[in-house]
Amino acid sequence: IYVSLFFTRYHLNSVVQNLSKSEEEIMLKDASTNKDHNTPKILPSDIINRPRTGITYPGPFVIEDYKLIFFSIPKVGCSEWKLMLMRMNNNPLWCCHDCKKGYMHEVKLNKLKILRDFTNEEATHMMTSPDWTRAMFLREP
Repeated sequence: IYVSLFFTRYHLNSVVQNLSKSEEEIMLKDASTNKDHNTPKILPSDIINRPRTGITYPGPFVIEDYKLIFFSIPKVGCSEWKLMLMRMNNNPLWCCHDCKKGYMHEVKLNKLKILRDFTNEEATHMMTSPDWTRAMFLREP
Protein backbone atom coordinates (compact mmCIF):
# COMPACT_ATOMS: atom_id res chain seq x y z
CA ILE A 1 0.00 0.00 0.00
CA TYR A 2 2.88 2.38 0.72
CA VAL A 3 4.33 1.82 -2.75
CA SER A 4 0.97 2.48 -4.38
CA LEU A 5 0.33 5.51 -2.18
CA PHE A 6 3.74 6.91 -3.07
CA PHE A 7 3.06 6.33 -6.77
CA THR A 8 -0.40 7.89 -6.44
CA ARG A 9 0.97 10.97 -4.69
CA TYR A 10 3.80 11.28 -7.24
CA HIS A 11 1.37 10.84 -10.12
CA LEU A 12 -1.08 13.36 -8.65
CA ASN A 13 1.71 15.88 -8.13
CA SER A 14 2.76 15.57 -11.76
CA VAL A 15 -0.88 15.91 -12.89
CA VAL A 16 -1.45 18.97 -10.69
CA GLN A 17 1.71 20.62 -12.05
CA ASN A 18 0.30 20.34 -15.57
CA LEU A 19 -3.12 21.81 -14.71
CA SER A 20 -4.14 25.34 -15.44
CA LYS A 21 -4.96 27.52 -12.42
CA SER A 22 -8.73 27.20 -12.97
CA GLU A 23 -8.52 23.38 -13.33
CA GLU A 24 -6.46 23.18 -10.13
CA GLU A 25 -9.02 25.30 -8.24
CA ILE A 26 -11.87 23.05 -9.42
CA MET A 27 -9.96 19.91 -8.39
CA LEU A 28 -9.17 21.32 -4.93
CA LYS A 29 -12.77 22.51 -4.46
CA ASP A 30 -14.10 19.05 -5.35
CA ALA A 31 -11.67 17.44 -2.88
CA SER A 32 -12.63 19.83 -0.08
CA THR A 33 -16.36 19.12 -0.49
CA ASN A 34 -15.80 15.35 -0.31
CA LYS A 35 -15.58 14.52 3.40
CA ASP A 36 -14.11 11.09 2.71
CA HIS A 37 -11.57 12.17 0.09
CA ASN A 38 -8.57 10.92 2.07
CA THR A 39 -9.79 7.32 2.27
CA PRO A 40 -9.02 5.34 -0.90
CA LYS A 41 -11.75 3.00 -2.10
CA ILE A 42 -11.35 -0.37 -3.78
CA LEU A 43 -13.32 -0.31 -7.01
CA PRO A 44 -14.67 -3.15 -9.20
CA SER A 45 -12.15 -2.13 -11.88
CA ASP A 46 -9.11 -2.51 -9.55
CA ILE A 47 -6.55 -5.25 -10.15
CA ILE A 48 -7.62 -7.26 -7.10
CA ASN A 49 -10.94 -7.97 -8.83
CA ARG A 50 -9.38 -9.81 -11.77
CA PRO A 51 -10.35 -13.49 -12.15
CA ARG A 52 -8.43 -15.96 -9.97
CA THR A 53 -7.06 -18.70 -12.22
CA GLY A 54 -4.36 -21.38 -12.17
CA ILE A 55 -1.00 -20.50 -10.69
CA THR A 56 -0.91 -16.88 -11.80
CA TYR A 57 -0.68 -14.20 -9.14
CA PRO A 58 -4.15 -14.14 -7.60
CA GLY A 59 -3.69 -10.99 -5.51
CA PRO A 60 -2.87 -10.18 -1.89
CA PHE A 61 -3.41 -13.04 0.55
CA VAL A 62 -5.62 -12.48 3.61
CA ILE A 63 -5.14 -14.27 6.94
CA GLU A 64 -8.18 -13.12 8.90
CA ASP A 65 -7.17 -14.65 12.25
CA TYR A 66 -4.02 -12.53 12.28
CA LYS A 67 -5.50 -9.51 10.48
CA LEU A 68 -2.75 -9.83 7.90
CA ILE A 69 -2.70 -8.97 4.21
CA PHE A 70 0.39 -10.27 2.44
CA PHE A 71 1.48 -9.20 -1.02
CA SER A 72 3.51 -12.03 -2.55
CA ILE A 73 6.10 -11.15 -5.18
CA PRO A 74 7.62 -13.82 -7.45
CA LYS A 75 11.33 -14.51 -6.92
CA VAL A 76 11.29 -12.96 -3.42
CA GLY A 77 10.74 -16.20 -1.53
CA CYS A 78 7.06 -16.34 -2.43
CA SER A 79 6.96 -20.16 -2.26
CA GLU A 80 8.22 -20.14 1.32
CA TRP A 81 5.90 -17.30 2.27
CA LYS A 82 2.93 -19.18 0.83
CA LEU A 83 3.91 -22.27 2.81
CA MET A 84 4.06 -20.16 5.96
CA LEU A 85 0.64 -18.65 5.22
CA MET A 86 -0.75 -22.13 4.58
CA ARG A 87 0.62 -23.23 7.96
CA MET A 88 -0.94 -20.18 9.65
CA ASN A 89 -4.29 -21.30 8.13
CA ASN A 90 -3.80 -24.86 9.47
CA ASN A 91 -3.60 -26.30 5.95
CA PRO A 92 -2.01 -29.78 6.37
CA LEU A 93 -0.40 -29.51 2.93
CA TRP A 94 2.03 -26.85 4.17
CA CYS A 95 4.59 -29.63 4.74
CA CYS A 96 3.58 -32.04 1.97
CA HIS A 97 6.75 -33.85 0.84
CA ASP A 98 4.90 -36.07 -1.65
CA CYS A 99 3.21 -33.21 -3.49
CA LYS A 100 4.37 -32.13 -6.92
CA LYS A 101 6.76 -29.21 -7.19
CA GLY A 102 5.04 -25.81 -6.99
CA TYR A 103 1.86 -27.10 -5.34
CA MET A 104 1.81 -24.12 -2.98
CA HIS A 105 1.03 -21.86 -5.93
CA GLU A 106 -2.10 -23.77 -6.91
CA VAL A 107 -5.23 -22.05 -5.66
CA LYS A 108 -7.15 -25.29 -5.07
CA LEU A 109 -4.37 -26.72 -2.90
CA ASN A 110 -3.13 -23.71 -0.94
CA LYS A 111 -6.69 -22.70 0.04
CA LEU A 112 -5.52 -19.19 0.85
CA LYS A 113 -8.07 -16.41 0.84
CA ILE A 114 -7.28 -13.42 -1.29
CA LEU A 115 -8.50 -9.86 -1.05
CA ARG A 116 -10.75 -10.47 -4.05
CA ASP A 117 -12.74 -13.04 -2.02
CA PHE A 118 -14.20 -10.18 0.05
CA THR A 119 -16.63 -7.44 -0.90
CA ASN A 120 -15.14 -4.13 -2.02
CA GLU A 121 -16.32 -2.55 1.25
CA GLU A 122 -14.65 -5.27 3.36
CA ALA A 123 -11.47 -5.07 1.28
CA THR A 124 -11.38 -1.27 1.62
CA HIS A 125 -11.75 -1.60 5.39
CA MET A 126 -8.93 -4.19 5.54
CA MET A 127 -6.63 -2.05 3.40
CA THR A 128 -7.23 1.17 5.34
CA SER A 129 -7.80 0.05 8.93
CA PRO A 130 -4.92 0.51 11.39
CA ASP A 131 -6.02 -2.80 12.97
CA TRP A 132 -4.81 -4.71 9.91
CA THR A 133 -1.19 -5.33 8.95
CA ARG A 134 -0.22 -5.11 5.29
CA ALA A 135 3.15 -6.61 4.35
CA MET A 136 5.36 -7.29 1.38
CA PHE A 137 9.01 -8.13 0.92
CA LEU A 138 11.15 -6.74 -1.85
CA ARG A 139 14.63 -7.55 -3.01
CA GLU A 140 17.34 -5.70 -4.84
CA PRO A 141 18.27 -7.38 -8.13
